[in-house]
Amino acid sequence: MVFIFECKDQETAREALAQAAGFEPPNPKDEKAKRKKIEKADPYSTMIYRYEHATDLDEKMMILAKDLTKIKGTFTIEDIEEIVGEKYAEKYVSAMLERCYIFEVGYGRYKG
Repeated sequence: MVFIFECKDQETAREALAQAAGFEPPNPKDEKAKRKKIEKADPYSTMIYRYEHATDLDEKMMILAKDLTKIKGTFTIEDIEEIVGEKYAEKYVSAMLERCYIFEVGYGRYKG
């Protein structure tokens, strides 16, 4: 076995191994900028992204109920149509009502 580097300090050994492997630790400034970007994200776009990337139908309905209420206060079937399409909007609303994800606060107005 050939020794390439030897030291008694663990931190120095980690740095040497990282340098030899080509690893670069994440820059804290980049992490802060990424967090600020996420915090400034449009809540509606974020909801759409989360909805589109959810795999379970119940999860999708919970995202819609919670986020539409958070964004708009109360929402209508037209708001659901914008996201799921006209074909499925009524089915989504009735399923969310059955599962108690939403309730009707006024005629055609829902809240999660």
